[in-house]
Amino acid sequence: ECFEINPITWYTLATYGVTVRGPAVESLGIPIDIEARIRFVVDNLQGYWRGVADGVAAACARAEPPAFSAADLVWCALGPLRLHYTAFTGDVTSKRGAGEHGLTAAPAAFHEVLREALAARATGELGPATTEQMRVTAALTEWCIAEVAAAR
Repeated sequence: ECFEINPITWYTLATYGVTVRGPAVESLGIPIDIEARIRFVVDNLQGYWRGVADGVAAACARAEPPAFSAADLVWCALGPLRLHYTAFTGDVTSKRGAGEHGLTAAPAAFHEVLREALAARATGELGPATTEQMRVTAALTEWCIAEVAAAR
């Protein structure tokens, strides 16, 4: 089974796909089952992203934490919020859209790290990220997981 071919991918193709050659996207009969999308989001948050959050939190708690990059910050801050967005809207969004969603949906304690992740994404300046920033992203991921689980 290929992870990249999942209900989110099919939905994105069916909803936002552009025909360059061949039949029109809408004539392909691509399944866009909302329940399958939501199940995928829940499973991805509970599996992959919980593991990421636990790993980042454990790394941050070490006496000598590893060096983190802004790319780590962007991935860990915005990735789970894309799934949170899908869980609550049924639609998909970009990393930037996820960050903007987080600034309205997530508690204020996460807003600074979200603004920093959005700035790093926008400017491409991918220098170091601090241990504190990464600790906050781990907590943000846990918040996303809990919010989606509570809504199910």
